[in-house]
Amino acid sequence: MTMAPPLVIAGPTASGKSGVALTLAEALNGAIICADSRQFYEGMVVGTAGPSERERAQVPHLLFHDFSPESPLDAARFVRLADEAIGKCRKQAQQPILVGGTGLYLRSWRYGIDDAPPSDPQIREHFEARLRQEGIATLHAELLNLDPQAASRIHPNDPVRTVRALEIHKITQKPPSRLLPGNFAERPLRQTGHHVLIWPTLEWLRPRLQARAREMFNEELIKEVRDLHKRLPAENRLLKTMGYEEAHLYVQGKISEEEAIAQMIKRQWTYARRQRTWFKKENWWRVYPADQPNLARSILADWRDVGATS
Repeated sequence: MTMAPPLVIAGPTASGKSGVALTLAEALNGAIICADSRQFYEGMVVGTAGPSERERAQVPHLLFHDFSPESPLDAARFVRLADEAIGKCRKQAQQPILVGGTGLYLRSWRYGIDDAPPSDPQIREHFEARLRQEGIATLHAELLNLDPQAASRIHPNDPVRTVRALEIHKITQKPPSRLLPGNFAERPLRQTGHHVLIWPTLEWLRPRLQARAREMFNEELIKEVRDLHKRLPAENRLLKTMGYEEAHLYVQGKISEEEAIAQMIKRQWTYARRQRTWFKKENWWRVYPADQPNLARSILADWRDVGATS
């Protein structure tokens, strides 16, 4: 019997992905697989808007908050874990549903990993230390000088991808643009899926981000922040995650609660806009307005109409 390919649900933060996925999982006897770069880690539930205990009891959730923050995941490991989770779903006759907003992970699952070398912790820490001391503008300018083509693909305010590109250059002594394919759509697919993109307007998204940040900033988040700082070194990049960094500044007495929430909202807004820019460049998504009535029902109907194929 031929099984339907995985459903893949993506969209900017706070666009309603998780709720849609939950409804679809119930309708399709499905299991939800994490594709969010921060929701993999134990002790990072509240600040990443991870699934609640009730939701996890409602339908199976795979890869959510199962991994130690001492050993951060990368795209290559995500691809392996996602494939394993999909295989587990198949054995249990469950429909796999990948859900998340980390575009790099989802694109890597679809097309495969680029030819860049694995991360080197010492070299990465060198550039992350420089990032803290010199700022993103200096590092992006350095990348522009080393590899204008790679720099043109990376937003000047994107520290993660800038550091990664400089790390690749340091390891290989080659321009990162030679190793990171510019057009993934020209590569053969390694996995097929039914790709759904939930697309909010900025006007619709802004009040949702504001409300979620205020709801998220609570004693449970403060406890997560305290616990993470007890177990992780100060330079661990997970401590810089949106919400966690601001809550730590609040705990230290450096900013007020209102200032922390305002900074959270600002960072989430910037991140959502970057996600929109990323997904706009990918033409394989079936796009649905986030405010569409009966959104999950429409996605399910389309899924069935096209024979559950990509």
